[in-house]
This record gives sequence, C-alpha cells and structure tokens, in this order.
Amino acid sequence: MAIPSFRRAAWFGVADDNSTRVAQSVAVIRHAPMLVIGNAVGAVAGVLSLYHSFPLLELLPLPIIVLALQIPLIRSAVKLRGAPLPATVSRRRIKLIIGYSAMLGLVWTGLLFFYLPRAPFPPTAFLLSGIAFLCLGAVTALSAVPTACLAYALPMMAGGLTVALLAPDPAAWAVAFMLVLM
Repeated sequence: MAIPSFRRAAWFGVADDNSTRVAQSVAVIRHAPMLVIGNAVGAVAGVLSLYHSFPLLELLPLPIIVLALQIPLIRSAVKLRGAPLPATVSRRRIKLIIGYSAMLGLVWTGLLFFYLPRAPFPPTAFLLSGIAFLCLGAVTALSAVPTACLAYALPMMAGGLTVALLAPDPAAWAVAFMLVLM
C-alpha cells in the first residue's frame, strides 16, 4: 500500500491545479492596492501614535521596513496591470506569495515587540487594534490563498496578544480579549 503524498495535498480544501493557481495569483494581485495601502497606513499610524514616546530617528525603521516590503507586491501589480490572465502559474509562485506574507507578518510582529512594550498603554492599545484590523484585511485580500493569510495574520495576532497580556495596565485584558475575538 502506497503512502499518500502530502506534498500536493489540498490545503484548506483548495485544489492544487493550474487553474486554481492562476485564480489565486490573479486574486492576490487584484487586491494588491488594498494590501499596500493597509500596510502603509499601519506604518504611518504607528509613527504618529508613537511620536511622543520615541525619538523620530528610532521610529524611522517602522515605515521604511514596511514600505520596502511592499515593493515586490507593487512591482507585480504594475507589471501585470492590463495584461491578459496568465496561462499558467507555478507552484513556486504560490509558495512565494505565502513566503512573502509570512515575512511581512513576522516583520510586523518584530516591530510590535520592539516598540510596544516600551510605549505607554493608550497608543499600544490603539496600535494593537490596528494590527487586528490589518489581519482582518488580510482575510479579505488573501482569502484566495488561505495559507498566505494565516502566515501573515497568525504571527501578528499571537504577538499582539502576547504584548497585551504582558502589559501592566489593567485595561490590557480588555484589549487581549478583543484580539481573541478577532
């Protein structure tokens, strides 16, 4: 009896055939403006919220890193704008989308742990809410590639929940509860 191959198994009930991969890739590129704008607004909101708690030079990595990570998505969207649907999309392309999403989610998580434990609680609570909304936006924008959505959102939600639970403010439990509900 042969052992089934999990390499090509359908994750989350999504088939692994060319037409599905084409649809997934096209859906991600169509949602690229929302993904880029959402991450850019999150980075700017982070700088504006933390401006009174950190020197500007210490805040500059936040928008620079997040915006630099938007470049591959912007390039793909511009390159494919107005182009006909691709005839084929490789498994590698879908793995790149998942990897890119994971990298962006892990960068956001790292930024959470770098800034928020040292910030006052009101901006921390605001930014944790913003992280939750970025994750909700990813559910919509990356719904065609559920693994990419999880790779982006899970580290951010886990990091946000950790920051909220470790915050000394009594209201932190309410923020943690809100994150669990999202």
